[in-house]
Amino acid sequence: ICGGALAILGNIVAGTLSDRLGRRLVLSVLVGMAGLGFLVFYNATGWIVAAAWIAQVFGMTGASVLFKALGSELFPTSYRSTASGVRTIVGTVGGIAGLALEGTLYQITGSHAAAITLMIPALGITPIVILLFLPETATRELEDISPER
Repeated sequence: ICGGALAILGNIVAGTLSDRLGRRLVLSVLVGMAGLGFLVFYNATGWIVAAAWIAQVFGMTGASVLFKALGSELFPTSYRSTASGVRTIVGTVGGIAGLALEGTLYQITGSHAAAITLMIPALGITPIVILLFLPETATRELEDISPER
């Protein structure tokens, strides 16, 4: 219960820190935290497993909030619901692809932990894309980020 309570604070911390330090930096750190948390969770033993679980849930919930915030901030008002729908479709397709890949890797490795561990390095691409290609939206007005045309 305490671990779950700590983990869900990722929402609050992500929002507060991203307003101060920038969405891109905080989002990149949270994705890294989630990935590292998954890696340790599936490959360690003892008390560290609980700490890794807290870190990965903290990172995932915080990153989820910032991905949604960016999704709203990067599009003009007239396109936001369409962009939200596309994000949902892409998320669903990504989830399906991830499950299919994990199933294939499980057949090769014979272990869900090993299969998931093999997938974790792909998360390393995410911070690079975020830092290089997404505009910073913190402390900017929506009209400056994504004006109606």
